Amino acid sequence: MSNVVNVVNDVNVVNDKCSYKNRVTNKWNQRRLLDELKVGEALPECYKIQDLYDAKTGPKLFFECGIGRLDVSGKWQMVSGMLRLRDIWNYKKKSVLRKKANKAFDSNRVVTLYVSKVQTDNGRLEVTIDPDVKKKNKKNNKGKKKMISASSLHEGYELEGTVVRVHPYGVFVDVGANRLGLLPIQHVAQLYGRYIRKERGLIEAGLETHARIRVAVSSNQRKRLTLDFTKDVKQQANPKNDTDTDIDNDNDTDDNTITNELDDDQESNGEQDNNDMDEEEDEAAAWAAYAVDEYDDDQDDDEDESIEDSLGLGSY
Repeated sequence: MSNVVNVVNDVNVVNDKCSYKNRVTNKWNQRRLLDELKVGEALPECYKIQDLYDAKTGPKLFFECGIGRLDVSGKWQMVSGMLRLRDIWNYKKKSVLRKKANKAFDSNRVVTLYVSKVQTDNGRLEVTIDPDVKKKNKKNNKGKKKMISASSLHEGYELEGTVVRVHPYGVFVDVGANRLGLLPIQHVAQLYGRYIRKERGLIEAGLETHARIRVAVSSNQRKRLTLDFTKDVKQQANPKNDTDTDIDNDNDTDDNTITNELDDDQESNGEQDNNDMDEEEDEAAAWAAYAVDEYDDDQDDDEDESIEDSLGLGSY
């Protein structure tokens, strides 16, 4: 009795092993697990399967390198190697870059590539043509703080972060991940039990640029990392004390100051009436800005992952 449990698209799955047919050499090879790879390791007999010259994060090629991973159900999934062309050539004209790439990486020839980055949490593999990548990575990463993969942050995960930008709808926070987190203004208003006047109110609440705060992941969906305050911060916040302080201060002010405060209160009440409408607009603006406010580094290229999946490069 054969142990082959699946044969499809030139792929044989035998028990817990997986082999594939190299369409250039016409040979069957054993597919290796992604988590077994080491940076700098040579990957022989790779061949190009797709090019993406118009990607927002730069032109790149995808290769069949004989690598795979097991998904949560125990099924093998193909892992293609991604080669960033800007790491090789710095031509600005796409036509020139395309010509050079097609000549160097013809689809009908095999090449040896080298592992430059492995991300087992999201099944990502980056490759290079440089055999000295391990030494160069070590030199470039010396003294550089390693970032957390944003995709690994789950709801309730607590972090300490730094406010990097203040906007009308909230603040962007650097939590040491490869994507900024957004602390919406609604969460700040809930913490203090009062209406927050956009940037001014956020700064008055202590959320100015460079401020250090403790936050927890509220949600992490569709590449949107939403933050809230941690439980201990919420427990320490006591709006009642603030209210008592305001009453004492009111007793010490003169009539003109009281009149001004009443005017401010009326203004605040007017803003509060429109708060529900403003929140919807602010929420839309927040996520529109969030799409362009993520880090532009290549630590966790979610855009590439989405493109790869849409092209069918991520699985059999």
